[in-house]
Amino acid sequence: MSIVAASAQSLNEGLNALYSDRFNEAKNQLKGLIGKGNDAEIYFYLGKVYQATEQFDSAKICFDLGVAANPKKALPKIGQIQMNLKNGGDVAAASAELALAVKLEAKNVKVLVEAARALFSEKSKNTDAAWNYLNRAKLAKKDDFEVKMAWGDYYLTLPDSGGSAVNNYEDAALLNPSSGRPHERIGEIFFRNKNYSDSKAAYEQSINKDMQYAPAYRGLGELEFQAKKYKAAAENYSTYLQIADVTIEAETRYASFLFLSDDYEKANQEIAKIQKVDASNPILYRLTAYGNFEQGKKAASKEEGDSLFNSALQSMNLFFAKANPAKIIVNDYEYAGRINAKTGNTDAAVESFKKAISLDSTKRTELWGEIGDVYNKARRYNDAAVAFETKNSYLPKVSAADYFTVGRAYYFAKNFVSADSAFSKVIAAKPEAYLGYLWRAKTNAQTDTALQFMEATTFFKQFLMMVDTSTADKSKFKKDQQDALSYLMTYNVQKDNIPVAKEYAAKVLALDPMNSTAQRIINFQGTSRKQTVPAKGSTPAATTPKGTKPASDPKVAKPNTPPTSSKK
Repeated sequence: MSIVAASAQSLNEGLNALYSDRFNEAKNQLKGLIGKGNDAEIYFYLGKVYQATEQFDSAKICFDLGVAANPKKALPKIGQIQMNLKNGGDVAAASAELALAVKLEAKNVKVLVEAARALFSEKSKNTDAAWNYLNRAKLAKKDDFEVKMAWGDYYLTLPDSGGSAVNNYEDAALLNPSSGRPHERIGEIFFRNKNYSDSKAAYEQSINKDMQYAPAYRGLGELEFQAKKYKAAAENYSTYLQIADVTIEAETRYASFLFLSDDYEKANQEIAKIQKVDASNPILYRLTAYGNFEQGKKAASKEEGDSLFNSALQSMNLFFAKANPAKIIVNDYEYAGRINAKTGNTDAAVESFKKAISLDSTKRTELWGEIGDVYNKARRYNDAAVAFETKNSYLPKVSAADYFTVGRAYYFAKNFVSADSAFSKVIAAKPEAYLGYLWRAKTNAQTDTALQFMEATTFFKQFLMMVDTSTADKSKFKKDQQDALSYLMTYNVQKDNIPVAKEYAAKVLALDPMNSTAQRIINFQGTSRKQTVPAKGSTPAATTPKGTKPASDPKVAKPNTPPTSSKK
């Protein structure tokens, strides 16, 4: 193989590496060609590599070196002009300069193609002039792979021109059947148009043509992400990173997909690697906060969980300190709320949830519920009840469970009037459920400590009747049954209905054989608290069993109503 042919092969290998995002390989290939007689062109393509990695100062140096190597060559001059456009240069002046540069090699197809690319690749465009250069290239060499690719890329920058782009990429694919580039571009067009099935087919065709063409794996990753197939997205991005040169942007995207696929540990490992190189990106702190929070929820121990939640809080605070406020999203405030809740920062948690609601009102029912939970955990029960009521006000239909949550919070806040009102709505919404009756009974028992009224007894009896007829496992009702029976037992003692009290006492002992209050009532031999010791010569009074209260006053414990504590 001649030196010229070898150099051309190395150049093609370098360009293939560039297009496949293997930038270091491309640099090494191109640097190896410097000093072999074609330095102006080599420096131009080396500059293109630096442009692709956003090392624009190095790109400019390469273009300048290319011009110095041979001022009569057009490509490095085109590179200089494109750099000026990238930096906001005037497009009319750039077009004029390009015309002069192209005159140096007016029949060179590469020159015509790169002149066109300079005019349609930047924000400042001259699409008419670009079209003219591409047309001249087509006339000079109709069936050329790079010409067809350039036409496709040109149409890709224009609105409503996807069909024309696809046609040119398909022509390019026929001209170079082993290349993955045209198929990957077709996949991108279908992806933009939300034609995901054809997009996936095109990306897979790209990989079939060239398994080392990295951008196709990246495209598949983004496609799977769009389909919410996060594990597949992460797998494709992992393959992309194995082939392509690692960039902070790509690694960050990969870490995001790992997080979304619930692989929090690996996501945090990737983020740690990135932060060793560049710790300035706020997104990394966001992902670390999210990941540590999710890991904390699944921690094997409370200590491990608390450590992860504290780490999440630290990362979340760093994210808010570093992030552009305009880039903060609803999820950030949601996670901040949950992280602060886990670390005991009640007010900060509530503030974060409220900010999330202000950004997205569709989340108000969910997040007002979480605010209520936060207040409950902090034993701020009245605040919790108000939060739950706010949540319910946004529901199209309030369920029995929603009313119950409000009532329970008011109960522990000792606001028994509001609690009773809420529990009455539980019964109205779901009369076949026992909870409404049980908690109305508990609530009324708290307000009727003198046992003067029958409201609590009515609801306790209804609860017991529902338990008796229930087909569910009775053991789960045992504690509530004991409370209900103890209350009814004591209520009947207070009302001097000793025979009925004894009936309830027997039922209490069936559930709790060691209940001393029930034992005393069972052992009481009188039929009324009002019995007195009879006069001399009359019938002897009923004797009181040893170890019990005197027959004249069978005092018993206060009804075993639930304490006003959230531990109930």
